[in-house]
Amino acid sequence: MEAWEQLIDERVENAIRELRESPEFLAQLAGQRDALDSLLERISDQGIREAVTAYIECDNDIGGIQLKAAYKAGALDAVMLLKTLGVI
Repeated sequence: MEAWEQLIDERVENAIRELRESPEFLAQLAGQRDALDSLLERISDQGIREAVTAYIECDNDIGGIQLKAAYKAGALDAVMLLKTLGVI
């Protein structure tokens, strides 16, 4: 099962790398980051701004972990289905 998880990890990393090389994706990311920075600048209290920024970073980390787990679960379900159907 570990080899299967490594394969999924490699595929996810390759997809992320390809997205990062895409000018459209980078433009979209830059636009979203600019919008977020603009919203954060509206917070006058530096301590609150730092807390919100830390929260966003933590939330992004959690989202990334959850997304990776969802991809793995989906891939494992697909293999289980194929085995049940006798395809593999």
